[in-house]
Amino acid sequence: MSREQVSWTRLRTSLLASLLGLSLSGVGACSDEAPQSPVDENGGPSTTDEGGDEEATDDDGVVSEDEEADEEGTTPTIPTPKPDAGSKPTPATPDAGPKPTADTGTTKPTTDAGGSTTTPDATVDEPTTPTDTAGAHIVGPDPTKESTLGTKMGPFATEKYTSGFKDEPGFASGTIWYPTDEAAKPPYGCISVVPGFVSPESSISSWGPFLASHGIVTFTIMTNTSGDQPGQRATALLDALKSCVAENERSGSPLMGKIDKDRLGVAGWSMGGGGTAIASSRTPTLKAAVTFAAWGPSGGGMNKVPMLMFQATADALAAGMSDGYYGAIPDTTPKMLFEVSGSSHNVANSPRNHNGIIGQYGLSWFKTFFEGDERYRQFLTAGKPSITTNKYKTNVK
Repeated sequence: MSREQVSWTRLRTSLLASLLGLSLSGVGACSDEAPQSPVDENGGPSTTDEGGDEEATDDDGVVSEDEEADEEGTTPTIPTPKPDAGSKPTPATPDAGPKPTADTGTTKPTTDAGGSTTTPDATVDEPTTPTDTAGAHIVGPDPTKESTLGTKMGPFATEKYTSGFKDEPGFASGTIWYPTDEAAKPPYGCISVVPGFVSPESSISSWGPFLASHGIVTFTIMTNTSGDQPGQRATALLDALKSCVAENERSGSPLMGKIDKDRLGVAGWSMGGGGTAIASSRTPTLKAAVTFAAWGPSGGGMNKVPMLMFQATADALAAGMSDGYYGAIPDTTPKMLFEVSGSSHNVANSPRNHNGIIGQYGLSWFKTFFEGDERYRQFLTAGKPSITTNKYKTNVK
């Protein structure tokens, strides 16, 4: 992007933020550096379009000032947030976002190269007892630092479908990604993933084929309206899991008899991240959760679901908000706060971001706590990655 485009992007964001009464220096932050304005489950900001382009990175995996996406250089239309109306509305048409290259139907394993650098400097809270592996779902070859990176697919071929599943009222549409290799060993767990405010499913859809290629059924969804608030996105996530579990009984479903109804998880971006925290507090039986630059009510309740939280220092919308989520989770629950230096609000929209380190941590979190596969814990305890700031906290050992 040229410096003129960057200047225009900053001006546009500044004008929008000024109109909406937001401070770009610390919107909603709940860290020591900036205070957070609490909101309830269904309250939220009017923000710029949260299109989920994969971030450009330099050789160190850090987004530079001149590499930020400019969302096609257009000013988005900001809808007025509305509460649930009790019936399923017609989905709003969000600003178009580019489809990730991985969203191509059948996906075969790839052999892209990638690497990450770690240093043994991490803030560690109370230690967490390793996951009980008695009911673990362990599939695939032994993982390596290279094989877990988000820049490549896992060992299993995948397919997807977008219709036929139960039409639950909490979400508008979605795509179910699943492994097709027998070596993936059904029954599979299911994870639902929701995008952020005024953003399409495509903004987070690359997590679908990536996780499915490692043996995890993944349901990426679109909300009923693009302006749905965090509480509504929490409902969307949980309703998507109901639909996924119902595939067990649906005649003709490629997942008939192949879903483990007791192995469920959630993930989401921005307001979808806030919804992820709320869904986790509502449903403590979930196995794991991951948030991407979460925006929403402080803390999201007393969350007892193992949660990984990505955030970024250059995020004009949700910088520091995940500090509050981390603090609200009991020390007896596995948790990790992973802040990327210099990155933006799109920090974790794709597992490919930051040379695949985002995917490595997201996958390892789900594998360790969602599937109980202790082979992946090593990637969560290797030390502080070079792309993070001093806000790298965890109680996982």
